[in-house]
Amino acid sequence: RFQTSATYQNIPGIPIISSYLRTSPQLAPFLGRPLAAGPTATATIDVLPPGVLYEDRLQQVDVRFSRVFPVGKSKVRANFDVYNLSNRSNVLNMTTRFGPQWLQPIQIMGGRLLKLSAQFDF
Repeated sequence: RFQTSATYQNIPGIPIISSYLRTSPQLAPFLGRPLAAGPTATATIDVLPPGVLYEDRLQQVDVRFSRVFPVGKSKVRANFDVYNLSNRSNVLNMTTRFGPQWLQPIQIMGGRLLKLSAQFDF
């Protein structure tokens, strides 16, 4: 007897944010003074507030096929799992510092993964 199970995940994408790094000399004309930490201090300014833009939704399909084989008074369950069946490469993390690297993916969802396993019940 075969058993099949599947999981479908559809969760919101990661928020797209943007920040800009400014030095004390760059901010002094706007503040009328240098930053309190001194002339070598830096400040991070949010250009795009959180919650405004999001990356595409994350979608993943996982499937398992199982079969139980009787072995005397015991049982062996053989499993074949397929993770990320659609083989999507959703962005999980990206560069948020504004500049030439902005929105460059740092981490993407792993590719399709196959797994064989067995469970022995006695």
